[in-house]
Amino acid sequence: MNALLTVIEHTGAGWATDRFAKTLAHIEALYSVDRWGSRFWISGGDRKVTVEPNLARVEHYHHPRRLMSGILALDRMVARGGKTAPLPRKMRDAAP
Repeated sequence: MNALLTVIEHTGAGWATDRFAKTLAHIEALYSVDRWGSRFWISGGDRKVTVEPNLARVEHYHHPRRLMSGILALDRMVARGGKTAPLPRKMRDAAP
């Protein structure tokens, strides 16, 4: 999700916006444990994400960290009035 936000922030690519929306819908449909009365997310499981509610363990590092990273990207986009940002030097230098 944050990689897509980076693409959107620096290029404004429509495909990235579309993929972000589809990915968010998928995550909300499959990984939210709201249906069990919790506002947290499934943080592990088998390849089919078999339903095994374990609300005793909460992922308290990675999810909030990625959320804050995404919020910062959105804040930067709003501050620029929706205009794209130049690519960081390390990304420009790596481009073909």
